[in-house]
Amino acid sequence: MDFIFITNELKIFKEILYNYEYLFKNFSIKNLGIKTLNNLKFSIDKKYFNLENICIIKNINEKNYLLQFKDLNLLKKIIKNNFFENYGFQIKQIKNNLELTIPNLSLEFRNNILKILKNEYFIHKNNIENNRKKILLNIKKKYKSIEEIKNLEKILNKEILFYKKELKKMFDNLSEKILNE
Repeated sequence: MDFIFITNELKIFKEILYNYEYLFKNFSIKNLGIKTLNNLKFSIDKKYFNLENICIIKNINEKNYLLQFKDLNLLKKIIKNNFFENYGFQIKQIKNNLELTIPNLSLEFRNNILKILKNEYFIHKNNIENNRKKILLNIKKKYKSIEEIKNLEKILNKEILFYKKELKKMFDNLSEKILNE
């Protein structure tokens, strides 16, 4: 009974790994496009946003994009936090829009892109940890026997370690790919 319970609960971790892998499946530093920009995540007021949820991205040419923001307050916060500049992008504000320019490939820009990947890695790692805490609470609510709880916690911690290692391995592979492109 407990093994079935824990197996069902662990599905969320497989999903987190799948989402991370899917996010960067076709990622290429040489071909940053609208799809990649849509998936950029950043934090404002302790909330995470995907760029696609707060603006419309239009391709001007190969290296320039126009970002049309729906919410002027979010635009101001993004500019204030230097989100794009911190990752090596160049921006120009035009009313409620930003013109985003992708610089030439350089070691510095590659390292800035690695910051984006690292940010995503930590978001997913925190997601794993938050779900671990929820599952532990569910275990403690569902089971009364201390022995059962300890056994399930041991299984859970072993699985969590595995998923964190897999996530780290994916991050390392992506990092190496970007630095070698």
